[in-house]
Amino acid sequence: MAAQLTHGRTERAGLLLTTKYMARSLGAMFVAGSTLALAWLALAPPGLGRVSWLRAAIGIGFLFAAGLLFGLADRFAPRGFHFLIGVTLILVVVAYLGGGETGGELLLGFLWVTPYAALFFTRRAAVAHTVWAALLLAGALAYQSVPLRRGTAIWLATMGTVSAVSVLVGAVAESMRRRDRELWRQVTHDVLTGLPNRRMFSDKATQAIADRAEGDTVAVLLIDLDRFKVINDTHGHQAGDDLLANLAPRMRALVRAEDWVARFGGDEFAVLVRREGRFDLEALAERIAQAWSLPLDTDSGRVFTSGCIGIAVASRADDTAQRLLRDADSALYRAKALGPGNYQIFDEQMRDGAEHRLRLERDLRDAIARGQLHVAYQPVLDLRTGCLASVEALCRWNHPELGAISPAEFIPLAEDAALIVSIGRWVLEETVRQLAQWRAAYDVPSTFAAAVNVSSAQLRDGFAQSVRKALDEHDVPASQLTVELTESSVIGVREETAQEIQRLRELGVRLLLDDFGTGYSSLSYLQNIPLYGLKIDQSFIARISETSDAPIVEAIIRMAATLGLRTVAEGIETEVQRDRVRALGCDFGQGYLFGRPAGPEPIAARFQTSAVV
Repeated sequence: MAAQLTHGRTERAGLLLTTKYMARSLGAMFVAGSTLALAWLALAPPGLGRVSWLRAAIGIGFLFAAGLLFGLADRFAPRGFHFLIGVTLILVVVAYLGGGETGGELLLGFLWVTPYAALFFTRRAAVAHTVWAALLLAGALAYQSVPLRRGTAIWLATMGTVSAVSVLVGAVAESMRRRDRELWRQVTHDVLTGLPNRRMFSDKATQAIADRAEGDTVAVLLIDLDRFKVINDTHGHQAGDDLLANLAPRMRALVRAEDWVARFGGDEFAVLVRREGRFDLEALAERIAQAWSLPLDTDSGRVFTSGCIGIAVASRADDTAQRLLRDADSALYRAKALGPGNYQIFDEQMRDGAEHRLRLERDLRDAIARGQLHVAYQPVLDLRTGCLASVEALCRWNHPELGAISPAEFIPLAEDAALIVSIGRWVLEETVRQLAQWRAAYDVPSTFAAAVNVSSAQLRDGFAQSVRKALDEHDVPASQLTVELTESSVIGVREETAQEIQRLRELGVRLLLDDFGTGYSSLSYLQNIPLYGLKIDQSFIARISETSDAPIVEAIIRMAATLGLRTVAEGIETEVQRDRVRALGCDFGQGYLFGRPAGPEPIAARFQTSAVV
């Protein structure tokens, strides 16, 4: 419940909590003052003791003071404290004033507790209480014509001293409150952009859902930057921070004042839309997508990006902020699958998809231990001889209930769930172990190699050490292991990643750049990374037919030859594609025409027939 309070409510609750015992202390002081008044009334001349309004004033003041003392005012708002303290003081003062000079002397002795009320409030209130007490004192002296005797001067000096201390305490209290407000802002706002964070956003969404009237629109939009990692790796993390900081005011300008924009961390933003009646959320999503597609200037240069958007609308009586965020995240997942710059509105099918992904993630965590994962090997042929040159090790998952799960589905899931490192290490060990078995059973040429795919996360997790350990354990030469790097993992490579790549090269393993031609950066990194070759992405090979040319494939092959790099054409499915890339000078080919990914037996059969080079 406390997490759902707004800043103002939380500050007020904290104020009441911290001043509860101080209120009771004030109550005790006022009770003491009222008791003195009652004692003085009892000892006063008989005529004065019979004045009923004096007894009533003292009695009411005593009751108010008791309310403070015994906690009856704990739930009062700060203004209530002002009223209670003020009424109590006035009633007690009225009683004293009725006693003439003797009552005035007692009044001077009691008024000094008034400035302590300033401890409850701000510095401005402290000054107000001090002025108030001084006016009451001046009024009492003028009313009774009390001469400024030595005792009175002492009380006035005491009054001034205590008032000054009260003002100082009020200033300290105000400083503490400002610090608390700043701490609260740090807890509820993003430091980089100044936008509310997930916690504050969830609070506001909860409040908006609770206040939603029938027919009104309450919706959550989650926006995720496309290729943000590439921007970070290419231009540096400072450029990424500048991009996020510049997006914040652009986002605020797209919505109205009653809407909320937040940053959830990383490259994810959120918008809470609150409108009376129906609202065109698709039009808003298109405006956001268009705004994000505009270039942004950073200290590192102009950056172009885009964003995917997931939208969830509150439509049920039992909707919660957590459910809306979950549904918007499911819609965002679908939008990202459709490509950069897309948006999707949540529907029930997406909820089923989200539950399916959660189940897959849960089961994937135990898939290795339960023996559900296996490695399939796809042959790579020498296009000049038609013989087996190498294999690519591919991870496959056979779910006991759902059957074969596509790598296109579970590999991204493994990356999102931080499972790719452990799965990649297992694939490496299995591949090297199988390579050692082939070497022990058959006459495997020294030029033959097995390739494993490596993600950027693996390169940041000591992958070279894992390679060295696997090779040493199974006594396999490093030259017979190929590591396939994704283009995004080497573009704008960071120092630690570059060092890891260099360690792999020093081990003697081959380095291939996978899916070449699909990246978003310059080709300067080809000269900086010790590559063995390039794998031409299958999307380019698929365009080759009897009637179409292959200018991009030809350009890649020629460029690679100039740089002294080997080329592998992926996705060869027809003889026409094979003949065309071979005629262009491509070294190796891989695809269904030569064999689908399978267990180690088909590869062993090729060794038995010596169909290798």
